[in-house]
Amino acid sequence: MAGGRPMTGLADLPARLLTKVRAAHDHDRLVRDFARVMRTGRPTTTGTGPRIGIATFGSGGWHFVLEALLAHALAARGARPSLLVCDLPELPICDERTIHSRHREHCDGCLNDKRPLLDACGLPWLGLRRLVPADALSRARATVANLDAGAMDTFRLRGWPIGQWLHVSACHYLRCDARGDTGEKVETRRRLLATALVAVEAVEQWLDETRPDIVIAESGAHLVWRVAFELARARGIPVVCREIGKGGWDHHLYALNADCMAPDLAEAWALAGPSPLSAAEDAAVDRFLRELPERTYAQRASIVSAAPSELRAQWGIPAAARVAVAFTNVTWDLATAGRDVAFTGVFDWLQETVGALQSHPAAHLIIRAHPAEASVLTRERILDQIAHQWPGGLPGVTLMPPEDATGARAVCRMAELVLAYNSSVAIEAAAHGHAVLVSGQPHYRGKGFTIDVTSRQGYRSMLQQWADGAALVAPTSATALARRYAHLFFLRYHVPMGWTTSPLEPPYRLTITSRQELEPGRNPALDAVCQGILEQRQVLLPRAAAGESA
Repeated sequence: MAGGRPMTGLADLPARLLTKVRAAHDHDRLVRDFARVMRTGRPTTTGTGPRIGIATFGSGGWHFVLEALLAHALAARGARPSLLVCDLPELPICDERTIHSRHREHCDGCLNDKRPLLDACGLPWLGLRRLVPADALSRARATVANLDAGAMDTFRLRGWPIGQWLHVSACHYLRCDARGDTGEKVETRRRLLATALVAVEAVEQWLDETRPDIVIAESGAHLVWRVAFELARARGIPVVCREIGKGGWDHHLYALNADCMAPDLAEAWALAGPSPLSAAEDAAVDRFLRELPERTYAQRASIVSAAPSELRAQWGIPAAARVAVAFTNVTWDLATAGRDVAFTGVFDWLQETVGALQSHPAAHLIIRAHPAEASVLTRERILDQIAHQWPGGLPGVTLMPPEDATGARAVCRMAELVLAYNSSVAIEAAAHGHAVLVSGQPHYRGKGFTIDVTSRQGYRSMLQQWADGAALVAPTSATALARRYAHLFFLRYHVPMGWTTSPLEPPYRLTITSRQELEPGRNPALDAVCQGILEQRQVLLPRAAAGESA
């Protein structure tokens, strides 16, 4: 049903139109269910605790509802939450738009779609329009109009290096790596810079007026939220960044004074790293790793597992060949964009990998395109880039398209060496005893269970020595450390909130039914989240609770 009307004939609709129909249906249900939650249970009273400023900006409806639920949960514990909302649809660009959007120069009713949610939530909020002068956008456009690419990338405003903050959102908007000087990429950065100028002005005024004790922002890496993060931190205000983790909309991440894909887990890892897992924790890690493919990609529920000999035969890999497998990332994804060390992105790393192994006939390389390429609107598919770079093909290289259902574990079993940029497969591979070379800057780098690449030349040298027969050995205790880190990151840092179904289990819907469920003592995971935020410490589930709802 959609707004009380049956959804008929869906199978006959084109795929993209079907997606829009389902999105509208889900939004209608979301508004209805959220309004019901807000009407049910005791009204939230105004407390005398810390002021919580939630930098919502242009979050989509689902993110907004999650932030509103969190705000009411904090209010139920005495806090005083308020929202910062974008009500400037004429902003040149924002993270709710992409190159595929129908209108790229303004929002398609973002605030109008959220107005029923804003009205239902009953929280105080300020809009950007009230925080900046009427000419703020025209001044911003004039400032950036004649800047070249280099000047934009190094642009500073009152000391803020906002030109450096553009990359993640540029990649997200373009659905490809945003580096380069093509007209499209330069213009995207120009529009982002104009948006950033307005956002800085608005956030400074917002912080002056509301004087929050704690700020909550989405991701911490996308542009407008990065502005809120950086400006609040400069004033000494603690910031908790929130995001959706692996496993769907109900597994949330909360990073204290860090972006969500690079949480500061140093203190927790200092305790967890040397501490063996209990039998129950070991079992929880096994269960999580076993179910990881299904948690991530519903359309690949039947993951193929084959013996190494079967895969070698299937792909024509000589029995005597030494095999390395390279796991790629979606180039514009939040976990990848800008998280570089020795290379300028995933494809640069792949080019170096192929170049290092091409002259070694005893070595065989498997390149595994990230499965998400099959389901997200990416403009930069890895195998397309490879075909363009090497139109004659690559001898000694097996290419796995994103649609290939062969499981990562099966591929790793047939390989002597696992190569990763920022893929979380590296944790799984190390947990199963494989030597893993990591070339990007993922959250798990430096935790002691991967071989971390620091330079292009060092990487090439290690690959060539391996291809010549030398062994690349995993660090001491790598398997145990990888399993302990998997427990910390996936089962304690990822918090199952009990608020929604997963997008992998459509129809997406709220499972919370009453505002009373947000009160202290009703939801242990929510208690841990609110306690961490209010006490200004990293949010983690207690070890005893981790894995129970994973």
